[in-house]
Amino acid sequence: MGTVQTEGGDGDRTAEPSNPAGTQELSSFRAETAERREREAALQESSFPLLIHGHPTEEYQTIYHSLVDSMVCTASGRPRPYSLEPGLRIKQRLWETLRCPTLREEEQPDGQLGRTEGFSSPTLRSFAPLIEVDISEEPVHKHPQRPQQ
Repeated sequence: MGTVQTEGGDGDRTAEPSNPAGTQELSSFRAETAERREREAALQESSFPLLIHGHPTEEYQTIYHSLVDSMVCTASGRPRPYSLEPGLRIKQRLWETLRCPTLREEEQPDGQLGRTEGFSSPTLRSFAPLIEVDISEEPVHKHPQRPQQ
């Protein structure tokens, strides 16, 4: 099984599998990708603006930077040392400022999974969700050796 050189619409040459099954998979993938791009373009052109936790993108960015920039930089503008603890404080303040967003998934009558976002007022006992990710099977990161002084 070899590859066939084909020339794309922009003049680039690409290698494609020469077997019919691989070609069918590739053309199916291309069709799905084109359909996805058309759907994304239609969504962008629609009258519904992109909202992040109920805020237009620009407003969310303003909220985010008003909170985070002061927490990650000193008054002189130098970056503060970062660790997990300040990251969790940033997450908690942002979560409270955005009115404690939560995501609910519900099965619709047609069998589709619907998602709705809810908001609530922060209390002394409300905390941003802590999502733990199992990294036990991830490769261990090796730090480069520093020259001894």
